[in-house]
Amino acid sequence: MKRASDVIGLPIVCVCTGNQIGVVKDIACDPESNVFGIIIEPKTLFNKGKAILLEDVTAIGKDAVTVYLDNIAKSVEEMQKKTDELLRGLYYSEKLRGIKVLTANGVELGIVEDVYFDEELGTIVGYELSEGVVADITEGRKYLPKPDHLTEGKDILIVPRSAIDEVEDLG
Repeated sequence: MKRASDVIGLPIVCVCTGNQIGVVKDIACDPESNVFGIIIEPKTLFNKGKAILLEDVTAIGKDAVTVYLDNIAKSVEEMQKKTDELLRGLYYSEKLRGIKVLTANGVELGIVEDVYFDEELGTIVGYELSEGVVADITEGRKYLPKPDHLTEGKDILIVPRSAIDEVEDLG
């Protein structure tokens, strides 16, 4: 299991050539909560964003993301065409970070600060939630395992009532 913020900023290295082809800017998720790919930091201001599909990533390690081919990166627009839905990332496009999490019975659980995902399956497995700066300092952040059913709106995630019992302290 990886935390998206731990992957953001890692170099992307080709294992066949040893060339660094970029740096991870964000992860891209589809509305079904699958990690679809990795957004690469543009090398210049005039360079549009590039992306690598998760299926083209060899490994996501502690210190780098590895791929087999130097030219594996595609334009973000090409990656977007592979799905009919708008992709969102922690910071990219329709951002996940900062979105409220609300139970179906109207209890706010917090705000998404990070996403945990299974790098082999490409699925989101949970969310790191904040209840604000003061609560983060005094109580710490919370972890919400991804519920089986989730409604993802533009500004809010709706989770089942039972999700309130699933929230864990991150310590």
